Amino acid sequence: DEMVESIRRFNIVLGVDESSDRSQQCMEDFGLLAPEDVTPAISAVGEGSGEESKTHATDKKNSNKHPKFVQGDPEFDAIAARNPLDMVLYSYILQLFEDQ
Repeated sequence: DEMVESIRRFNIVLGVDESSDRSQQCMEDFGLLAPEDVTPAISAVGEGSGEESKTHATDKKNSNKHPKFVQGDPEFDAIAARNPLDMVLYSYILQLFEDQ
């Protein structure tokens, strides 16, 4: 849910210099920079600026579009019922992320 913030935290832990051209290009390539965050030297040419549908994951490199389900949807409930421990872990991770 918070991909940009998660990547920022990974970069801090791993000691990645986010201001380097290489890091900026990588973040742009994977769709982690908002258009206003892209420096002119590395900005993408010809990309649309329309907002993407909220029913699918965003289209980034190494990412396929998958429908998004919210708690209460039959699909979400079916997956949650088959993976109850994963759901407990996921809830804990969400709380931990908020607390940090």
